[in-house]
Amino acid sequence: MSKKKPQFGLAVSAALLVVSGLIQMSFTSDGVRLGYMADSHGKTPSAAAVAHAAGEFRIVAANVIWMKIIDHYHHQYLAQGGDWSHNESLIPYLRMITWLDPHFIEAYDVASSICLHSNQDAQGAKFLQDGLGQNPRNPQLNYDMAMYYAWFHRNYKAALPWAVKARDYEDDSFERNKLRIFCHTLQTSTPMVSSAYPQAQRGAANYG
Repeated sequence: MSKKKPQFGLAVSAALLVVSGLIQMSFTSDGVRLGYMADSHGKTPSAAAVAHAAGEFRIVAANVIWMKIIDHYHHQYLAQGGDWSHNESLIPYLRMITWLDPHFIEAYDVASSICLHSNQDAQGAKFLQDGLGQNPRNPQLNYDMAMYYAWFHRNYKAALPWAVKARDYEDDSFERNKLRIFCHTLQTSTPMVSSAYPQAQRGAANYG
């Protein structure tokens, strides 16, 4: 595992260098020639166009880092018999993804799970709070926050409003029905949870 870290760090650095170069390119004629921004016909490029281009490149970089996490850490860590939910070395890279793309739901989801399984309660809660601050209507993050209270703190009353939001924001009828059951079990103060963190109850956390 340790042998893969330098390669992974190099890949991340390379991705960020590419993004930096592309943003710089958007200020030049090369940016026009290669299609990264529209021709300004000699006028100063608009700040909106530059910001849009920069945003697109940040999203690309976030996805590159995510793919490297899946390849170099998630799969290989599992192949070596490890439990990825305790792989704390992923946390800085997942945080970088959320900085690059605040709407990258999987990064918040996985990072919070790793933190909470590694006894980093405050950091796990912070990932969820940050994710919900950027994506308040996302059912997965609302479900994760419900589980944070129900599973890790046995505070079913605090969990219920988040579970209700997850149910209300869920578009898939099958998942919504499971969330209705989850809300009911919270209301009766007897959550049906297994010995493992029940991410799979929503079926949305299998990222490998």
